[in-house]
Amino acid sequence: MVITVQIRQSDAANQGGYCTVMGGDMTHTDTLTGRKLDAVEKTYEILSNDGSVEHVLEIIRTVLQARWLVLEIQSLEGHQRDRQVFYTATHNAELQKSTNSCDAIITHGTTSDSQYRLYLHGLSVKNDLIEQTASDLLRHLCRAYNLAKQQQRVQVEHGFYVATLDRLAVGTIFLNKHGKILQTNKIAQDILDAKDGLMRIRSNLAANDPQTNTHLQSCLRARPEPEEEHEDSLPLIVRRSSNKRDLGILIKRTGAQGTSNKDVATVIILRDPDHSTPIEKLALRKLFAMTSAEAEVACLLTAGKTLDDAASTLNISKNTARTHLRSIFSKGDISRQTELLRVILSSVAVFG
Repeated sequence: MVITVQIRQSDAANQGGYCTVMGGDMTHTDTLTGRKLDAVEKTYEILSNDGSVEHVLEIIRTVLQARWLVLEIQSLEGHQRDRQVFYTATHNAELQKSTNSCDAIITHGTTSDSQYRLYLHGLSVKNDLIEQTASDLLRHLCRAYNLAKQQQRVQVEHGFYVATLDRLAVGTIFLNKHGKILQTNKIAQDILDAKDGLMRIRSNLAANDPQTNTHLQSCLRARPEPEEEHEDSLPLIVRRSSNKRDLGILIKRTGAQGTSNKDVATVIILRDPDHSTPIEKLALRKLFAMTSAEAEVACLLTAGKTLDDAASTLNISKNTARTHLRSIFSKGDISRQTELLRVILSSVAVFG
């Protein structure tokens, strides 16, 4: 994802915008404003695409014509203060030891949450224009850095939610305002690929059964006015051509007012009753103090097997299976098999 930022005219203005830099025996006149704007654009592009802070610092160093830069970020979380330090590639520890002070220190974000300090070393030119440029670049660096961190958190959360839905055998289909499929998770994609109940026709969602499809398309086309009272969740049963049980789906409007064809307008949530949620045996052992054999029996029961089926699958006698079941009941303070299923399926063991 690339973040595009509009820079105000006041940000670009720099007291004439020209800087004369002396390098060796030649003079190079460059437009500092143009170089700054280019650096700002690259800053957002690099950090929003998981690039490194050091890469951005090297770009800023080139703009400011410094020998090296040091960026210090201090953040306060609770009662603990966290400190991060970044250097440009031109930084040299021995060289820094020989220099007791830097040419300038630029500070941004003096709140209690975080503070950013940019240390400028070996500037070719030292004046107010260079310091103002450094201040502007640091401000954008801080903003891009925080946006990148926020983006990373969203990606982590998104990955966790997707994995959780897959684990719970919940399918999700995202549609735009025209009913076109934008995205699906694995559970939903497997159902669409099987073309048993629901299928994809080009980019559209359709039901195999004609009568069900007519009802489905009518629900998807319905666009109630904002001021009207309406149900934001529409349940629907989808018939299947195989011997499997019918699918249950829920059509939910997001309420998003976006105009782009990439905006999500409707979410289809579906459950396949023939798709059982696998239970993690190790989690059962730790949560309910079960032995390995007891966990095996419990997993088979929650998958819809009878006790006799479980005994046959595990190649144990029915009496041994009953002994394991009585032990499970005792450890979980449970008296009935249906209660055992409810307790296990409502526990965190279903998340793996």
